[in-house]
Amino acid sequence: MTQTQPTPPATTRTLTDRIPRGAAARDPDALYGTFANWVETQDISLYDHQSEALIAILIFSLGVLGIVGLQATMIKNTSEAKYRAEASYLAQQRIGEMWATPTNLAAFLETDADISATTPLPTARRTVTQTATGAYVVTITWQLPGEAQRNFTTSANITGF
Repeated sequence: MTQTQPTPPATTRTLTDRIPRGAAARDPDALYGTFANWVETQDISLYDHQSEALIAILIFSLGVLGIVGLQATMIKNTSEAKYRAEASYLAQQRIGEMWATPTNLAAFLETDADISATTPLPTARRTVTQTATGAYVVTITWQLPGEAQRNFTTSANITGF
C-alpha cells in the first residue's frame, strides 16, 4: 500500500507571493496587514510584543532602503560634479593659453573640436568663438552614455598687445 502526500489547495500562497508590489510595498501598514493575514491563514497567533517587533523591523528595513537610495543619488551627483569641474578646468585652461599668447588669438578659434583623448570627459568637445572684439566664449560639451548632453560655458575679454 502506497501512501500519498496530500497536495496543498491551489489557493495556498506563500508569504512572498502575498507581498504587495509597487507603491503599496512602501506602505508599512499594507505590509503588516499582508503579514498578519498570512499568519491567520497559517493558524498562528502572534503575541503583542511580536507584532510590535515586526513593525519595528519593517520600519528599520524601509529606513535602510531609503539610505541605499540616498547613497546611489549621492554617487551620481558626485560624478556629475566631477565632470563639471573637469569641464571648467578645460575651459579655463584654454582661456589661460589665449591670455598667454594674445597676439595670435585667431589660432585658438575652433568649432566642436574633439578633445576626448586629452580628458576624462566622455565624448568631450570644445568650441571657442569670438563674440566681439576681444570677447571670447569657450564651451565644453560632453555626454555620458544614456544621459543628455551637458555643457559648460565661460567667457573672457582678451585684448592683444
